[in-house]
Amino acid sequence: MWVKVDGRRGPDGVLQASRIKFYAGELDEVTLESNAAAVDVPRLKLQTSLGVRVVATPQTEMEGPGRQRHVSLASVHVGDRLKIAGQLQKDGSLLAEEIEIEESKPAEGGRPPTDEHELTARIESIDRAGLRIVVVGLPIQVGAGTRMRSSLPD
Repeated sequence: MWVKVDGRRGPDGVLQASRIKFYAGELDEVTLESNAAAVDVPRLKLQTSLGVRVVATPQTEMEGPGRQRHVSLASVHVGDRLKIAGQLQKDGSLLAEEIEIEESKPAEGGRPPTDEHELTARIESIDRAGLRIVVVGLPIQVGAGTRMRSSLPD
């Protein structure tokens, strides 16, 4: 079963889900929207503020702000908002097929940007008692305020 989760990552590393949508069947790829936390251009790797390790290849399609073409991983800066699609690898990293760099938006009033994320991937495990699921190795907390939708048949 696959889910799309929107939420914020807490100081404990757990993603607090604000919305979850459940999908029946199989999806082709993992997608996520998060901020760049670290970029290693020579090794074609980056890490998101969500904690997901991303590996690019020369075949990874890159798109810059305003749909700019012909950008590379060197165009990614810490704090940039990214949309990434790819395949989850056995080591837990995401092999990027596409990386879109969005414009970084300065936070209002000098506050740091919110740590909001969106993630679509297969559920790896469910802890019904603790109201948690694990997706891409990340614990996700479901609470009373979590809005849930489903495309599953009744």
